[in-house]
Formats: sequence, C-alpha cells, structure tokens
Amino acid sequence: MRRRIAYRLAAIWLAVAVPLAVILAISYVDRYQTRVDLVEQQRIGYAHLSALAFQSLIDSASRSMRALGADPTLLGNPSRGGMRLARTVALFPASYIVLTDEAGKVLLASTRDMEGRDLSQLPSYRAALADPNGIGLEPSSVEGSGTPGFHIAQHIYDDNNQAAGYMFMRVDIARLDSEYPLEVPTGGISIIDSDGQVVFQNEDPAYALHRERWGDKYPFIRRALAGRVSPTRDFNFPNGEQRIGAFVPVEPYGWAAGSSVDSNFALGTFWRSVSFSMPITLAVVVLGFLVSLAMSSGIRRSLQDLADDAETIGGGDFTRPIRTDRADEIGAVARALEKAREDLQSYEQQNSQLFELEQEIAQLNASLVRLGAMMHSTLDFKDAIGQVLEDATRDFGCDAVGVNLRRNGVWVRLAVHGLPERFVGEVLTDEQNAVAVEAYRTRQPVIIANAESEEEMAPWFSQRYGIKSAIVVPLILRGQAFGVLFFLYRSKHHDFTGAQVDFATNLANIFALAYENARLYGAEHDVAETLQSALLSLPDNLTGIEHAERYKSSTDLARVGGDFYDLFALDSGVGITVGDMAGHGIEAAVLTSLVKSAVYARAIDCTCGPTEVLATVNRVLYDSSPTQVFATLFFAVLDPVTGRLVYTSAGHPTGAIVSTRGIRRLPATSPIIGAFESLEFVQAEELLAEDETLFLYTDGIIEARDAAGTFFGEARLFDLLEENGDLTPDEIATTVYSAIELHSGGKSRDDLAILVVKRSG
Repeated sequence: MRRRIAYRLAAIWLAVAVPLAVILAISYVDRYQTRVDLVEQQRIGYAHLSALAFQSLIDSASRSMRALGADPTLLGNPSRGGMRLARTVALFPASYIVLTDEAGKVLLASTRDMEGRDLSQLPSYRAALADPNGIGLEPSSVEGSGTPGFHIAQHIYDDNNQAAGYMFMRVDIARLDSEYPLEVPTGGISIIDSDGQVVFQNEDPAYALHRERWGDKYPFIRRALAGRVSPTRDFNFPNGEQRIGAFVPVEPYGWAAGSSVDSNFALGTFWRSVSFSMPITLAVVVLGFLVSLAMSSGIRRSLQDLADDAETIGGGDFTRPIRTDRADEIGAVARALEKAREDLQSYEQQNSQLFELEQEIAQLNASLVRLGAMMHSTLDFKDAIGQVLEDATRDFGCDAVGVNLRRNGVWVRLAVHGLPERFVGEVLTDEQNAVAVEAYRTRQPVIIANAESEEEMAPWFSQRYGIKSAIVVPLILRGQAFGVLFFLYRSKHHDFTGAQVDFATNLANIFALAYENARLYGAEHDVAETLQSALLSLPDNLTGIEHAERYKSSTDLARVGGDFYDLFALDSGVGITVGDMAGHGIEAAVLTSLVKSAVYARAIDCTCGPTEVLATVNRVLYDSSPTQVFATLFFAVLDPVTGRLVYTSAGHPTGAIVSTRGIRRLPATSPIIGAFESLEFVQAEELLAEDETLFLYTDGIIEARDAAGTFFGEARLFDLLEENGDLTPDEIATTVYSAIELHSGGKSRDDLAILVVKRSG
C-alpha cells in the first residue's frame, strides 16, 4: 500500500518537475535573448554618437583651417603667421598645423622644425586632391618622436583668388583621448582608420597604432569600413574580454566608429537573477520529491497544492501568495516556499526596474543620435535649433529646454522651447542666473531636484519661471565653457536619473560642436556675401540695351558658386559675359571672380575681339589654378545701334536669339578655357534685330532634374523660348526660371544662371 502511494507521489512530482524545468528553460532563454538585443541596440546608438562626434571634430578643424588659410596676410609676416597657427593648434587636439604650396612644400608652420618639409607623399594630400570639397583624412601613423596621430588636409585659396595650397593639421591621439567630445556610461568607444588600424580607444589609450589592425582580425570591422552598420556579439577584446558591440561607418572618410561592452558586465543582472533563482527552484523541486516519497497518502492533497504553487513560481508568477496556514506537516515547507517567493518577487521587481532603466538609456541614446544628425545635417544653426529643442523636450520628458550663452559678462538666452517666446533674447546677470554660473564655473552639470529648497542658487530662478526642478549642463568647447543647456520641470519635482544626466551632458557636447561649426560657417558666409556682390552685380543702366538676369546656387553655404554673368560698357558697344566654373561654393567662386575680372580688364584695355580676350583669360586661369580646374565661357560684344553681335563661345551651352519668328541657336565655337596652356579660339557674328532677344544660360538649366531623374533638356528649353518669343527680357527670364523650379521641385544639383539682353532702340 505504502509502495503504491510512493509511486503515485513520485508520478505527481514528475508531472510537476518536468513542465517546471521546461518553463524555466524557455523563460531564461527568452530573457537572455531580450537582454542581449537591448545591449546590442545600446551599442549601435553609442557607435552612431561616436561617429557623429568624430565627424563634427574633423569638420570643425577643416573649417578653421579653411578660414585661416584664406587670410592673405598669413604669409606676409612669417613670425606672426606662425603664432596664429600655434594659437589654432591650441584649440584642437593637434600637435602642429602647417601651410604648404600646391606641391606640398611647407611654407609656414606652427613649429619651426616643420618649415621646408615636403608633405606631398602624405595620403591625406592625395585624398584632398581627389575630394570635391578639398578635404583629406589619412590612415594613422607614428612620427619619429613616437607620437601617434593622423593628418587632416584642407585645400585652400587666398583672398586674391589664387590657389594658396594646403593646410595640414596633425591630430595628436594622446590629446584626442582627453578632449574627445563624447563619453559613454559603460563600455568603451573606438575609432578605426581606413586601413583598419585603431586610432582611438578610450579604455586603453595606449592601444592606438601600437598593436594589431582590427580590420585584419575582425570581419565586422571590415563591414563597417565598407559602409555598413555592423553589430557583433562575439568580439574578443584584446584584453581577453568577450564583448557585445557595434561599429558604424564615419561618412565620408571611409573610417569607422564603434562601441563595445564586456558581455559579463552587460549581462550581469541576468546571470545574478539566474544564480539567485535557480538554486531556490531546484531546492523546491528536490524538496517536493523527498516530501512526496516520505509522506503518506493522507497529505497527498496538501502536496498537490504545494506542487501547484511551485509550478506557479516556476512559471515566473511571483504575485500569488502561498498558503502558509496549513496545520499539517506541509506547513513548514509552505512557509519556506512563501519566503522564497517573496525573495524572488523582490528580485524580479529589481530586475524590472533595471530593465526599464536600460530601456530608458536605449531610448535616450536613440534620441541623441537623431538630434545629433539633425544638428549635423545643416549649417543653418538658427533653423535647426528650434526643432532640436522641441524634440529634446519631448524625449527627455521635461517641460522646457533652452540655451543661455555667456557674452560680455552677462547671460543671453539664445533659444528656448516650452517657455513663452518673450524669454528668448532675455539678458540675465550672474545674480539672476546663479545656477548657470555654477555650471559654467565648475564645468559640471548642476542638478536641482527641488528649486524651492535651493535658497542660494534658485529662488529668483524658481519664482520667475515657475521652476520646480532643473538640470543645467555647461557648453564646453576645447576646454572652455561658453554657455549652458538647461532642462526644466515646471509641473513637478523630479529626481534626475543617471541616464538623463548622461543624455544632457552628451547633448550639450554635440550642441557645442554644432554651434562652433555654425560660427565657422558664419565667417565663410560673410566671405561668400562679399564675393556675391562682386560676381552678381550688374550696372543699373547701359545705354542702348535692356536686360534681365536670374541666379541660383546649389550650395547651402551662400548664394555664390561657379556660374556668373556680366555686362559692361565698351567703346565699341556692350560687353556680354556668361560663364560656368567647374565646382561649387566659395572655392569655385574665388576662381570665378578671377575669370570675370580678367575678361573685363582685357576687354576694356584693348580694341581686340572676343577671341583675343578669351586667349588671355585662358592663360590667366591655366596659370592660377590646379590642373583639374576649367571653365566654359561665352563672351560677346554687342553694338546697340547696329545690332552687330560678335561672340566666342568656349565650350559653353548653346545660346539663342529669340523672336516671334522663331529662334536662332548660337553653338559653341571654341574649346573650354583653363584646361590647356595654349588654345585657338574662333569667333562668330550675328545681327540682333530690335525685336529679337539674346538668351544666354549655364548648364544648370538644361541639367535640372525632376524626381525621376529626367533632365529638363535643351529641346524643352528651346520649345519654351519659341513659345514666348514676344515677351520682355524680364518676362522671359521669369518664365524659364519658374519652369526650372517646377521641374526640379526647387532643388538644384548645380548652379544655374540666366542672362537675357535686348536692344532698347
């Protein structure tokens, strides 16, 4: 009889133990996979942030060098010029900056020992030659002094429209480690050059350039260098750790950035949960088996209830209490099991809180990536800041976010979201803005959980804006604070989490870099506006003609580029110029100004025809620019009295004479200018009647594309002109320009210019 009871109880135990073991195994596997996925997404976010911070650093250095190199006084006083270069070095994690000629020979350097060296063999020199924006980044190397670093090269032009050569900055990796504008709360970040060599590793700074290439060792590094986001769960870190990480490309340099964390550390909460709950669960199972064998049939029911409770706990449900009021022999076991359930419930709650915290970190990291990309995607800082602050307010979960800048001993509010618009531009003293002063002074975040209790720093702050809690983070660039970024709660008191503090600090770092890039952009913009006034201005009145013009640049930097036009009075009539310089932006505009001035000077200085003028301009451009620079140019002389039009078109798009009777095309008669030292140019002649209009343009008109990539085309242009031959010059220019805007959706891939001329009788 007793043997049958024992068999039955053993069967009961097996019925409970086997499903319990399966449930536990599935539960642990699922929780493990969820945890690993979360860690991987965090690392992808940190990798994107690292890439963004590195690219912002390179862009900032490039802009500083470009602005410095364009100064015509730099070489005028070598001693002073060297001091200016040395001051610029101090602003970046760099060991030196040099200015070279076009052949790569050092003309001026921040350190005397660099003068006269030949840098033409540097990979960054060749990269800058090939890059349309004139910037190059080389793989890392170690100098003779043993200092690891890499060069940034920037092709520059001076204010006299002459190619000045290159600026080279050598980034000192030891300084980069201390000044890198991003920190991660756990794990590390790495920068990999195009050769797969480790350039920067914040956990082990000495690793850079002194050990094996990761690109040779790890396939996921090669995938990132090839332009793909590359997560990994089997990264054997050189110190022996098994790591979870991700690497992403750093556009557009062919480098990579990544972040990784020790898998044991990242999965520590999971393994602690397993180590805590597994022995308890096994003890319950074994105890149930022993009790089942030892107890008689009279307690079978109690054991069944106990087994049901154990199955509930094994399934992960720790909320249902176990009956502990039994008077039989199972009571003590039930009370022990209830204690285990309470411990497991408490630990589960702790794990849930940790998981929620990690989710918060992942969400804030994703927000940082998005906000950083938003600020980095445009140089119009004022245009982007409003949306960035609005999104930061939502993602952070606060009521307001804003920026105060330190200027001339006072605080000026640059922008804010969540507070009334009247507070933008507000000027505050140090006494009124004591919280910002503290963050500015210490260069550390200032956290105020309860503004009413902070009598020294927050009373005026709290009363004026109704603030209950705040975190104020300094904006720091190259070790100097210049403002603060603040996050405010007006509706409640708030205890800030570590994830929120990290988010605020990293956003402030990204914000500081974006602000500096915008400042450098502003300096370039001023130069561009000066060039614009020279390139696009035409005389108000020219005797005998009426004219209209339209211009649009493809660059966001300013309304200047490689396309230009000009009208000027000559003894023999009116000079008419339309040209297109290869390239875009300020660099092309500098050479454009050179060509425009050369045409005017040669045409005014002699009584020669268009062919002689273009021959001179070709020689000037050939002698003053790199070998890959060329231009198309249309130059004509129009006699307003007789209508005689003598012109030479050097590789320029076909112009047209338009009237109600149709159109006559003016094809190119000569080759492009600037590509070869000596060329022969041919001129042609037409008669422009009083009812006819001369229409000239650059190739941005016919190469304008719609969303499907279809060109506007020459045929479509001439059909449009033929349909509108009776319009005035201004009406023709407006009609063509509007058609181009409609076709391209307002987005230009190339500069475009239109010049329309008609005899006025």
